[in-house]
Formats: sequence, structure tokens, C-alpha cells
Amino acid sequence: MHEKNQPLFPIRKKYIIDRYKRDILYRSVTHGSVKTAQRILETGVGGHNIVNNNDVSILYIAATQGNIRMVQLLLTYGFQGPTALHAAAYKGYVEIVKLLLNYRVDINHVDKSGYTALYPAAHAGHTEIVKLLLIHGARDPLALHIAAYKGYVEIVKLLLNYGADISHKDKSGYTAVDCAIQAKEIAETRLNL
Repeated sequence: MHEKNQPLFPIRKKYIIDRYKRDILYRSVTHGSVKTAQRILETGVGGHNIVNNNDVSILYIAATQGNIRMVQLLLTYGFQGPTALHAAAYKGYVEIVKLLLNYRVDINHVDKSGYTALYPAAHAGHTEIVKLLLIHGARDPLALHIAAYKGYVEIVKLLLNYGADISHKDKSGYTAVDCAIQAKEIAETRLNL
């Protein structure tokens, strides 16, 4: 039995950061250990909004793993990571997307590639997530391009119904229609080989 105000398990200073300069909370998240992460958060030893060397937040990692219990825990403790929505949208984790939206993450946050979460959802063909994001106000002018290119007719219809601009040109000067034509031509060329 431990004394009141004492951590559930002893944490020594040397265990807070491992030899790769990763916080113990980061390690517990990457290993999917919700109980360990909760104990670390309860003791206040773990860092806040920790990122790895690639600027990836632990919330993003938990979302990528599809670990809804870990995502819930981190959100409860105030962790942020706007690209966590991108990860969950791309992977098709509907319940994590809903959870993140309930916590009011920035739905139109632009990642390093210049996309909002709507783009990876459209890219991966997750119609339900695309609809969910659109209902909550997500916008990404290139989501229509990728959906057209990939031939995701239902997603194209959804995007158009929510006001996607069919005449918008990407940085190469292509519209969504151009992307669809290009994809068709590539498919026909492959068939002829």
C-alpha cells in the first residue's frame, strides 16, 4: 500500500527520457499501453504535446494506431495534434474521427503537404469520413481532384454537393475533370500493355 500523494509506481529522473531522447509517455503511447500512459499522466511526469524528431505528436501516433482509448485519454488531458484528424481520416477510423471532432480539433488545419483532413479521407476512399468531415465544415479544394483521379464516384458527388469547385486548378493547372481523364488514360494504357 502506498502513501497518499505518492505516485502509484516510483519514477526516477533517469527514466523520464530514454537514450533516444523520447519521453516515457511517448514510449507508452507508441507501444499502445493505455494503463501506463494513464499512470504517467496521473503523476504529471510525462511531457505535454510531445513530438518525436519528425514533429509528430503523440496524439497523431495514437490516432494512426487506431487506439481510441489512448486518443480519448490524451484528449482528456488536453493533448493536441491537429494532424491526428488527418491520420484517423486516412486510416478510416470513423470513431476516432468522431471523437476528435467532438473535441473540436481544427477541421481545416493544413498539414505540411498543404492538405486538410478531407484530402486523405478522399484519397483513401473513406466515403463515410468524407461525409462526416463535410458536415462539420471541412474544405480542401484538392479533395475533388484526388477523388476524381481515383474514380471514387460517391465521394466526387458528395464533394460537389457540398460546394467543391469543379473549375479549381491544382498547382499544375489541372482541374478535377482533367485528373479523371488522366486516370482513365493511364488505366487504358496499362490494359493495352
